[in-house]
Amino acid sequence: MVADQTDGFLVLHRGRILHESYCDAMRPQDLHLSMSMSMSMSMSMSMSMAKSILGILTGILADAGRIDLAAPLAAHLPELAATGYRGATVQHLLAMTLGVVVDESYDVPGSHMQKLGEAVVWADGPRTEGWPQTVWQLILELTETERVHGAQFLYRSIETDLLGFVVERVTGQPLAELVSELIWQKIGA
Repeated sequence: MVADQTDGFLVLHRGRILHESYCDAMRPQDLHLSMSMSMSMSMSMSMSMAKSILGILTGILADAGRIDLAAPLAAHLPELAATGYRGATVQHLLAMTLGVVVDESYDVPGSHMQKLGEAVVWADGPRTEGWPQTVWQLILELTETERVHGAQFLYRSIETDLLGFVVERVTGQPLAELVSELIWQKIGA
């Protein structure tokens, strides 16, 4: 299974696990990333499960009046007023039409994507001195803009992380609890 990049495999039939196995040092208790599949390291090929689920969750919260899509991001995360996100709305974030400069190049030394990878500890090894230690720290370093918010769709992974921070701050609940309560439990999962 390693050749096809499978980390875990489960066969479930009528509520019974018939087979369960793990590869590449993955263990049953490990949490797994739920991000986009990509044809190359720099070209995303599909929306990820994380983005889809978080979008659904945000819609549920908006419908319930718990989050206002027209509200400025800084209304929920005041720290963003000092970044390139100032003036952007939740809707801009949800639609991925932010004008913030984010270099999502996986193979460019020092790119935001390399910093993101290190912040979430995608790889073992030494940490780069001076780089953000968390995703939140990286977001707060994004101070430049390259276009007006809302002007152009641009798919960028870090915006999903930012939407997760907005949802958690608005509700005061961890994202995992919200997804469980408002999505999985509602469908009997």
